[in-house]
Amino acid sequence: MEAAMADAPSAGPPPIFVVGAPRSGTHLVRFCLSRHSRLHIGPETGFFISIYGNRRLVPPRAFPDRADALVDELLRSGDPTMDDLLPLRDRLVEEIRTRRPPDYRALARLLLSAPAKAEGKPRWGEKTPLHVLYVDNILQLFPRARIIFVRRESRNVVASYLRSPLLPDDLVAALVQVRASVRAGARAVARGQVWEVRYEELVARPEAVLRGVADYVGETFEAAMLRPGMRDSSFGDGELMQREEGLGIIQEDDESEKWRRTLSEAEGDIVRRVVDGAPGTIPPGLRLRLARRSAVHRLMHLRNRWGWYGLKAPGGRPG
Repeated sequence: MEAAMADAPSAGPPPIFVVGAPRSGTHLVRFCLSRHSRLHIGPETGFFISIYGNRRLVPPRAFPDRADALVDELLRSGDPTMDDLLPLRDRLVEEIRTRRPPDYRALARLLLSAPAKAEGKPRWGEKTPLHVLYVDNILQLFPRARIIFVRRESRNVVASYLRSPLLPDDLVAALVQVRASVRAGARAVARGQVWEVRYEELVARPEAVLRGVADYVGETFEAAMLRPGMRDSSFGDGELMQREEGLGIIQEDDESEKWRRTLSEAEGDIVRRVVDGAPGTIPPGLRLRLARRSAVHRLMHLRNRWGWYGLKAPGGRPG
């Protein structure tokens, strides 16, 4: 594993990473930050999963020859709203070939800063929720990184997960993924590695929360951050988001009860027990399915953390 090194003074302000469980509100935080005149947070790339996860199989000397594959993997494994990166595809391939990044830090900086440069913004960042499982890897490459962990009421996260057309309609898969993400984020909070944003506080007191976020990343709060230009899409039916210039953060009266649109009372109780550790029993059959799925999940992420992502099954993706 690559040794951690301090960012060079010439590297500029530290990058910003937005992480959390899938469907926890990371997209909203991304758009709030990107409304700032100096910041642009790029779309999901999965860089620390599918690119840095291959570091033992793709050494830096191979970057120029693998430029097409590297950029295509970045685009294939990420956010379906890759509008920030798709137009830059050929340019990124050419830059890898000509600039020949000497290590994975340089490669990450080249790829992940591209959307900010295209927008003319001096400060770059990236939003991939599942990077919460790779906070240690982020800090290996960028020890000064500012990492924002978004946390939301667990029943709402699981319910939204199950409603998403992009994620498995499988309660066990949702429970395992959300539990792993929440626990990883909580550990990072306890170590002082990340700044926690509670989704419910963001929609209830947006200015106070975003002022705290701006201070954490080292920027001055701007009122434009209160107008992210998107509606909450976490409980939509197939529509990823609705963009509208200048749209403010809207608090719905039933925010705490959204999960009831998807989960039964019994399922909500199971979420609390599995994800939050609330008291109560878990049915033996479900406990066995959770154990099996969790074992596979841990194996895949352990492999990725040590740089052997390429050993996945053909066509597979980390779960």
